[in-house]
Amino acid sequence: MPRPSLDEVLGSDDEFGLLEVDVRPAATAGGETAQVLVELERFVGNTGRPPSSEPGTPIAERILATKAKRLSGNPAIGALLLPKEPEPPASIDDILGDELLEDDPIFDLTHVKPREVHDQPDYIGSRKPCDDFERFRPLFEAVAADLGAGRREARKFAREQEIDVGQFFIQKGMIAYVAEAGEVFQDRLGNRNRRLRVIYDNGTESDPLLRSFASLLYNDENGRRITDPVAGPLFAPEPDEGDVQTGHIYVARTLSKDEHIARHAPRMLKIGVTGGDVHRRVVDAINDPTFLLAPAAIVTSFTLYNVNRTRLENLLHRFFDPVRADIEIKDRFGRLVRPREWFFATPDHVTEVVRRIQDGSITRCYFDPKSGIVDTANQ
Repeated sequence: MPRPSLDEVLGSDDEFGLLEVDVRPAATAGGETAQVLVELERFVGNTGRPPSSEPGTPIAERILATKAKRLSGNPAIGALLLPKEPEPPASIDDILGDELLEDDPIFDLTHVKPREVHDQPDYIGSRKPCDDFERFRPLFEAVAADLGAGRREARKFAREQEIDVGQFFIQKGMIAYVAEAGEVFQDRLGNRNRRLRVIYDNGTESDPLLRSFASLLYNDENGRRITDPVAGPLFAPEPDEGDVQTGHIYVARTLSKDEHIARHAPRMLKIGVTGGDVHRRVVDAINDPTFLLAPAAIVTSFTLYNVNRTRLENLLHRFFDPVRADIEIKDRFGRLVRPREWFFATPDHVTEVVRRIQDGSITRCYFDPKSGIVDTANQ
């Protein structure tokens, strides 16, 4: 069988003129150049790209690509075949506002926290007006009086373990009182933490985490912890050799919102004796009928050495019996309860009685509702 000629292999039907070669110089092909330019402009305008000659591309596009390639020496056609340089963004908003970025998954950080989050401490409480500040005002007045009289000291804040319910601090020149504390939990770093309610003497309050509040005190050059009152040698924090700590006298004030109780709260104190930490004593006050089923705050306390707590408490209650408050409330189960440790007295009255117990002069004193402490030796 004779070998087929090239014409027979390619065939004679060149429908699209792919085999036709225009050997005319560009200067003589002005008509075709103009036509290709029109087609290219229309194509690029519709698709936003030059025509392609890649396999699988529609045949009409491949033809246009072939023509364009043949005439690419023409500057007008060459410009259409080059990718267009984007306009530079005028501002950062132009970059962030790009539609291509709106749904880009690289901005969806599901397991990674931004650096600014890592650099920030856990939630720092926001400051706001304290709606029930009148309940706390007497506490601040008493602390200010104690500081002025030397019964309390303002010491440099040293450790976060000092932060507890009932404690006072100085932060940014304001007296801060820790009124409440939430449940202990572990933060993301594995540290023990809890939410606080902190009242300030300017009538505001905040709800920081304990560790955040500690950081504020650490970083404040004048951050201070206000000590508990000191009341003489026998009750002082430093006992003599051989002394045994047996407990504390504590004086508390109710923070009840009950209108009948709140009306008398500024003049009413709870006087008690405990073998444990005085501030722990009020932590669960809201569930304790002896604390009127309401939050309470320690006003002052005295450490005891070599003293029988039960006898001392009975002595205090008998001495203040003339001004004992007659209160009747219902407990959580609806039963009537009459707390017996509330008295119409002042912290100074209690301090005076403690001093007289120390020096033995209490045996010649009694409490008069109108005159206060009366020493019969002076009558």
